[in-house]
Amino acid sequence: MDAAERLEWFDSVIEDLDQLALTHILLVEGKNDVLALHELGVEADMFCVQSGGGPVRASEYAWEKGRPAVILTDWDRRGDSLADDLRRNLSSLCVRYDDSIRDRLARVCGPFCRDVESLHLIRRMLEREAGRLSSREPGAIIITAQCVGNRETRCSTTAKWRKSSTGS
Repeated sequence: MDAAERLEWFDSVIEDLDQLALTHILLVEGKNDVLALHELGVEADMFCVQSGGGPVRASEYAWEKGRPAVILTDWDRRGDSLADDLRRNLSSLCVRYDDSIRDRLARVCGPFCRDVESLHLIRRMLEREAGRLSSREPGAIIITAQCVGNRETRCSTTAKWRKSSTGS
């Protein structure tokens, strides 16, 4: 899949998320996830699971609001575990939830990042690669890999946007 196709798919997922945001509560890990989603134009009732009291409190929040939830945790080991906890807790309260957006984002962004907070950076990178971002805009996308070795080697990649300083 080339950058233009990946960008089109990415935008389709974000549009679907934006539509769900009208009726659902978005359950994200932290404030940086909220900021990244706002950067992408997603405005919604969002609950930060990590700082808001954990999966039990997040599920209770959705139940109290009487609205279904969108599970939007990172697609790393910790995020997978948190998503499982959210599914269990939401189900126990009979709160409907959607986790398809998370799965779709993991597929489209998997080669570049494993977290929600990098989504706006991934979009910018895809725009550049697809030739849809002005080449006059100073800046660079930096992709870094961090590998940790135990019994198995785990690698995670992160994309970061760094603005170039312009001399004056």
